[in-house]
Amino acid sequence: MTGEAAEGERFVRLAAAIRQRQRKVERVVAEARQVLTEFSKAEPPTLELRGTGAILHDFYTGIEHIFETIAPELNGGLPAGEAWHRELLAR
Repeated sequence: MTGEAAEGERFVRLAAAIRQRQRKVERVVAEARQVLTEFSKAEPPTLELRGTGAILHDFYTGIEHIFETIAPELNGGLPAGEAWHRELLAR
C-alpha cells in the first residue's frame, strides 16, 4: 500500500470511529430533548434534576471521547498534565 493510500485508509478508520461515537452522543441528545419536554410541563423533583446532570455528563464525555479519538491522528497525541481536558478542548 502506498503512503497516500495508507493515509487515506487511516482517515477512513478515523471517520468510522467518529461516526460510532457520534451515534452515542446523538442518543444522549435525544434523552436530553425528552427531559426538556418533561421539564417544560412542571418543575422536576430533585432526583430527576440529578439524573439530568448524568445526561449532561454523558454528553460532555461523549464529545470528549470524540476529541480523544481525533487527537492522536491529527494533533500528535493526547495532551498530558493536570489540565489535559482543557488542553484537549483547546486543540
